[in-house]
Amino acid sequence: MQRAVINGQWVSVFKYNSRGQITSREESLNGQVSSTFQYDYDENGMLKTTYTKYYTVSYTYEGNVLKKCVYTYLKDSTTEDIDFFYEKGKLSKAIIKRNGVTSFSPFNFDRNYPGNSEFGLTFEFVYDSHKNVSEIKYFINDVYKYSSQYVYEYY
Repeated sequence: MQRAVINGQWVSVFKYNSRGQITSREESLNGQVSSTFQYDYDENGMLKTTYTKYYTVSYTYEGNVLKKCVYTYLKDSTTEDIDFFYEKGKLSKAIIKRNGVTSFSPFNFDRNYPGNSEFGLTFEFVYDSHKNVSEIKYFINDVYKYSSQYVYEYY
């Protein structure tokens, strides 16, 4: 099965397998393909690997819970590891560690650290009594930098 989503000049074409899972995605701008993605799943239907022009991503689970993603850059074989930590069934922390100097990163916060250095980026999630994220704390190389706070109105 194939489906196209048109958003202005952007066109996204999705292809699905018989289980309804996305197997590929192609992004185009004004008729020119800008990026392609391929998705592989394990026998349990969990996303196993994503392939793009720049990197591959492998996913590791404990049961049905995502525990780790590893981005491997095709140009220089460096990696970025993302570890996920949970408390009471909710994501409490995500830690991104770059192993080596890479030429491309999906997590490049230039204002916080040089893009050509090794780094550690940590997100800590705080929840309100309704189980919604109320704050995300950002740490660079284990040093607190800032927080984003979210306010919800409940009726």
